[in-house]
Amino acid sequence: MAKPANLFVPASFTACTNTTSEVVMGTVTIPAYFLRSPYKLGISYAVQTPLTNSSDTFVPKVKINSIVAATLGAHDVVNNEVIDGQAEGMFKNGLLHVRSLSASSAVATLGGVHLVDQAVDSNADVVITLTGQWSVANAGNNAVAKEFIVSLQPLD
Repeated sequence: MAKPANLFVPASFTACTNTTSEVVMGTVTIPAYFLRSPYKLGISYAVQTPLTNSSDTFVPKVKINSIVAATLGAHDVVNNEVIDGQAEGMFKNGLLHVRSLSASSAVATLGGVHLVDQAVDSNADVVITLTGQWSVANAGNNAVAKEFIVSLQPLD
């Protein structure tokens, strides 16, 4: 029987406002030596856009270390819209296999296909980030992370 999941949630979030630079909105660090093969990985996120400027677009991404694990295409958002998504993966034999499950993800039209394999050094911290990026720098553009949860489930 599998053990209960370990949940990781950032202590705080950073808003993505008035910039075209990619902004780290939340970070979860899985401590060194914590991952052991095999582990099931689950990532969920939700970003709200309380204010938007006209037809500017917003792109959320999930990264594992520096590798993009899940992303949406440029999303034409409206005021108070919530963009959410999920990714799942398996850590096995030193590799993390990840696929996107987001209904609005650009790759979800391919059936939640496999996205990335990344070699992971389980003897070092594994950093998972939620980032956001606007297409136009405008004071009227604001995106706020409402949820970013990473869960790990050891498999027996």
